[in-house]
Order: sequence, then structure tokens, then C-alpha cells
Amino acid sequence: MRLPRPLFAVLALAVFIVSLGAGAAVGYGLAAAPVTAMHPARPGGIAVGAGTGTGNGLSTPAAPIAGTSQVPTAGPTASQAVPSADPTRTPIATWPLVAATASGPPTGFAVRVPVLMFHRVAPADQVGDSLPNLVVPPDLFAAQLGALVAAGWRSITAAELAADLASGIRPRPRTFVITFDDGRSDGYTEAFPILRRLGLVATFYVITGRIGAPNSLSASQLQRLASAGMEIGSHTVDHVPLNTAIPSAARLQLTRSAVQIAAVTGQRPTTFAYPFGGMDPLDQALVRETGYAMAFTVVYGCRMSWPTRLASPRIRVSPGTLPQDLLHELDVCTAGG
Repeated sequence: MRLPRPLFAVLALAVFIVSLGAGAAVGYGLAAAPVTAMHPARPGGIAVGAGTGTGNGLSTPAAPIAGTSQVPTAGPTASQAVPSADPTRTPIATWPLVAATASGPPTGFAVRVPVLMFHRVAPADQVGDSLPNLVVPPDLFAAQLGALVAAGWRSITAAELAADLASGIRPRPRTFVITFDDGRSDGYTEAFPILRRLGLVATFYVITGRIGAPNSLSASQLQRLASAGMEIGSHTVDHVPLNTAIPSAARLQLTRSAVQIAAVTGQRPTTFAYPFGGMDPLDQALVRETGYAMAFTVVYGCRMSWPTRLASPRIRVSPGTLPQDLLHELDVCTAGG
């Protein structure tokens, strides 16, 4: 049956209007609105925009790291903008960022905070080719730190110490820092569970060129450490003594390691540990110029000040350090002995 022409025209117009409405609902013929990829919200409910920013106002270019999962931060479609649900891919670094050029407190302000220096925490059958004096057995490590905790000592990260120095804040009595040089994997498999059990935090100085290498911390392990409140600091890219490198190469060791740590943890490092010690004033100036607020040597002591922050001392802990001796050593050092 053929419809009269006027009725057919009315029906055609109605179909066109309905089609136009449905097309608008699914976006037909409309310019797509830009989609901004967002990382999951950090504590406090603030979402962090995607890109290469570190979440602290500093723009840091991403650098591929061995073993690092590269997470897309932006894309042309809404599906690509959905953040991963895997928390290890969006780590949260909690150490404070301190300006290397901060003026600091009035001259004369100093604190006595012991900074313990460890390298490895590993059983005897895993020492390998490491120098024996640098490897503390896990049971002794637990006893050493357990004795300090029982005596009322508590730990902060090196970055927290730097922040206190910069602000002229005196940490409470019996505060100390735990550091690990070189970034060996037993820092995660052996030391980390003990630190968690004792309620302690530590700073891990990693050789970034070895991230993901055999027996070294992987990117995912570093992310978990950072998410648990540990600090990740720089120990250069290749474990090169800065005073043996030409200035441009030394600067690259400092800047590239900072970029690599930011790429893994989401935040650039605040503190640095000199490979093989280091006390050269030129190296200290370069460390400051490349953005580090505090740096540690292997010189013995526990007196810390802002003017001397780039040549800060530490206390070496070895497999021959008995728990009661370590406790006595810290008491004497903080008393000014």
C-alpha cells in the first residue's frame, strides 16, 4: 500500500529527527573531545596528570630501564587513557624533595644523627665474589637493628634528614638513618622483610646502570620499596668515582641516574652516595649543581650540618659488629664522643 505523499513526508521527517538524536548520543558526526590520561590518584585524592612529570613539579624525561614496564601515559582513545590497576606500575615515592640550593638554617646549627652504612645482607652461601666485610648475615642484621629498636632508636630516611637540616629542625633523640650502597637484590629479599618487621625505613643507593641485572634490584622491587616508604637514592649510573671522570662525564653520571630513578619511582632522588667514598670539593659542587640536597661519604662520624651536607659522614656496619657494640657506638657518637 502506498502512503499519501503528505503522510509520507511527515513520517520521513520523524525518522530523520530520531536518527539525528541517536547519532548525537554515540558521537556520530561530532568532533571528539580531547582525552587526558590520568594516573591513579595519590594519597589525598589528587589525580596526577600523565606525561613525564615526576609529580613534584619537575619535568623528567622517561628513560628506558632494564626490567621496567613502560606504562603509556597518553593516547588517542579513551580506552588507552584508562590507568593500569597494577599498583606496582604506578608507584608512590614518599621521601621529601629538598632544594639543593636552599639557604638552610643559621650558621652553627648541627645535629648528631648516625647514618649506618650497609652494602649487602645475605647468607654465607650467597656471598659470591663480594668482599666478606661488606656482607652482613640476615640473622645478625636483624639482631643489630633489633637491639637499637629495643633501646628506643627509630629510623628516618636520608632525605628526611636532609629536610630537617634544611629547615633547622632537630630530630628527636635516638634517631638514625640506615643506608645500603650498590642496590643489590638482597636488599629487597633479605633486608626489606626485616626492616618491615621492625618498623624501620631505609635509603637504598642504587647503581642505576645495573637495575634489573642479575643480583641487582629490579625496577619492580625498587617500586615496591618506594611504595613502602623507603628512599631510593643515586650511587651513579656505573659506580664511577666522580674524581676520576672528566667533568662532563661525572655530570652525566649524576643527571642520568636521577632521571632513571624518577622513571622507575615517579620521583627524582634527593640524596646521593659517592662511589668509593669521595670528598673532593669539586665533586661536591657538581653534586649540588645537579640537584642533590645531601651526599654521603665513607668518613666516620655522625655530626650533620647544612654547610657540610655534601660530605656527610657515616658509620660502617660489618659482619664483625655485635649488636651491643653497635648500640654503644651510636650512644657515644651522638653524645659527642
